[in-house]
Amino acid sequence: GRQRSGEETDAADEDDGDDEPTMGDLRRKIATDLEMADAADMLELVVCERIVGLHLPIRQVHTKLWLPRARAAAAARNRRQAQLSALAMGTTAEPSTVLREYEDDDDDDDDEEELGAEARAAAAA
Repeated sequence: GRQRSGEETDAADEDDGDDEPTMGDLRRKIATDLEMADAADMLELVVCERIVGLHLPIRQVHTKLWLPRARAAAAARNRRQAQLSALAMGTTAEPSTVLREYEDDDDDDDDEEELGAEARAAAAA
């Protein structure tokens, strides 16, 4: 990110179109829409069960945290639906396989930890 001197103002930041929107910008927008702009500091933004730094670009949070989680969830839903369809049609799907899929929804926790570490590393850069 860009280094800021203590003399810069928020108004100068708003005029600078080169910066991409950050999670802090999103928090201000949400607070304004909820008519609680003066209480925005009380809001924390959570993405995929993680509190997100306000300095992070929205695009980076979307790409590194939200999108992989959304894709994994969609793939898991498709897998479960295929297994249930196969079971309903009497094909070779084992009922225990289908049940294990439903019981083990936390199988991607390791991936989430890696994504969180990547986001933290990118934020520190």
